[in-house]
Amino acid sequence: MDPRELAMLLSLAQTNPPLFQMISDRATIARQLDKLSKLKDLMESSEEELKIKQEDDWTAWIRRYRKRLGRELEGHSDAVQAVQDERVKVMDSTNPRVVLRNYIAQNAIEAAENGDFSEVQRVLKVLENPFSSQPGLELPTWVSKRGDNEDERGKKLRRAVRFIIHHQ
Repeated sequence: MDPRELAMLLSLAQTNPPLFQMISDRATIARQLDKLSKLKDLMESSEEELKIKQEDDWTAWIRRYRKRLGRELEGHSDAVQAVQDERVKVMDSTNPRVVLRNYIAQNAIEAAENGDFSEVQRVLKVLENPFSSQPGLELPTWVSKRGDNEDERGKKLRRAVRFIIHHQ
């Protein structure tokens, strides 16, 4: 609400309460006054004060979140894994595994300009199901085997980078 409108409504509330009740209600005015008060506090705060307040707010939020998690899992030690699995499921359904990046599109465009539309078709196929795992698009298993020495891992990483560049 524009501050001038609020001032007019407050003036109307004082001078003609019946008309004010027809136009607005006290809850709306109270919310607007609260917003203006918070805005005034924000404008008058220094950067350091804001930083401290934000840290306090985040700390309080994390504390409440931990308490909520504790209540959810209270007496259900076997439910911890089920809750974790459900969270992973929700995250996987919300966050795509594949996101079209400029370099991927550019490689497909360059290939198409040279008459090879296979890369465009591959990118389109991948983007049809961006939330699911798609065989043939993940890094080869030889990229991240444990137990390799540092030099061997470096070679595998370089091969993986070449693989990615070549296949994208």
